[in-house]
Amino acid sequence: MSSLNDITLAEIESLRESVRKAHRAFGSWRVVGRRLLGMSGAYALRIATEPTFMPTAAVIYHWREFWQVLPDAPWKTTPKLMEQAWEIIKDRWGPQNAIYADKLAYKLKIIPRRARATVSALCKEGYPICSLRAKNGGYFRPESLEEYRKYRNRYVLGPATDALERVRAQEEHELEWFPAEDKNVMLIGEGIEQFRLAI
Repeated sequence: MSSLNDITLAEIESLRESVRKAHRAFGSWRVVGRRLLGMSGAYALRIATEPTFMPTAAVIYHWREFWQVLPDAPWKTTPKLMEQAWEIIKDRWGPQNAIYADKLAYKLKIIPRRARATVSALCKEGYPICSLRAKNGGYFRPESLEEYRKYRNRYVLGPATDALERVRAQEEHELEWFPAEDKNVMLIGEGIEQFRLAI
């Protein structure tokens, strides 16, 4: 059974400070409690603000295993993390073998947000990674060019093109909404054709 026998007061104080830092980063006690401690937002708030409130051994162990190694900016990635993530994803051939973001984060001992940032960085470096956007989605390596293009067009180019078209439509009317504003602005909509040619 878990106990507090192997936990020092200095470690508990370090946990309290990491909870405060996480709250400054995420701005939500609920998020901090769930991600950092595996508990509720109210629990995280008590740890951060009540010096006499003692976390359970299970919370300490959870924090040790997943969060103690994080830097002050836990949503950023590193070359080492990218290498480790690719080692995990590279053998996940096809959507049937996709790895969930939460499971990838578990294996890397980082938060899911940082795992997603790491995969995004890999994609920007040209690694062949596709992602599923469904409820139980994840990351996988496409088995063929056809499969890669299918997921690229559906989950990347489709939403990006749709967003640019919305911006262009709004820009056509923005001076009607804000007639007194500075008119010397860059129009994003003008770059849509260049975007389509590039893809």
